[in-house]
Amino acid sequence: MIMIKKKITSKRNEVILLNSNGKLSIKKAHSSIFAYEKEKKFYQSNELIFHLKCAKLIEFDDKNLTLWFEYISGPTLLELVEEYERQDFCNESIEILLQLIHWLEDFYRTLPGKVIFDIHLKNFILNNDVIYGVDFELIKDGDKRAEIVKLIAMYLSYDPINSDFKLKVVKKVQKYLCENYKYTAEEFENFLKKEVEIIKLRRRNKVLK
Repeated sequence: MIMIKKKITSKRNEVILLNSNGKLSIKKAHSSIFAYEKEKKFYQSNELIFHLKCAKLIEFDDKNLTLWFEYISGPTLLELVEEYERQDFCNESIEILLQLIHWLEDFYRTLPGKVIFDIHLKNFILNNDVIYGVDFELIKDGDKRAEIVKLIAMYLSYDPINSDFKLKVVKKVQKYLCENYKYTAEEFENFLKKEVEIIKLRRRNKVLK
């Protein structure tokens, strides 16, 4: 017997955690056929070709734009960084962001010229010290260097926004990025300022609606 264990918050789709005789899975009903086809294609290709660390596609239903995935247990990276900040675990915060950047580096090498776009930390789960991605419906052409800085802007924009703790973490991560992605300090700051303003504008528009 299949039972609904939990409804998962999603802005675009209906996402449900299911329990079928003790075996957990995720059911994702898409609101857009374009997003459905893109995500299905990614997961099918990942299983055969890419082998990136992400949930496995179990089943799909083209008529109802629905995908079923294996359930991956563990905290989201958003939950982790929030807890690390509450506990004042600066080094752990730096390490988890760098681990995610390494995951993204694998993604960019595997799909040259593509970005995830929806780079929210809730879309990544840590399971047995391994990061897994769980949302790929918005993959598009883009600049990986800009997306990496977008990740940092997203991190700074979580509550508490631009805290001293977060700024300390970002300073350390920025050093790694400037050394490995060849940003100049000015270029990094310009990218970051642009992404922070985009996030602020998006949030203001939501409030006005």
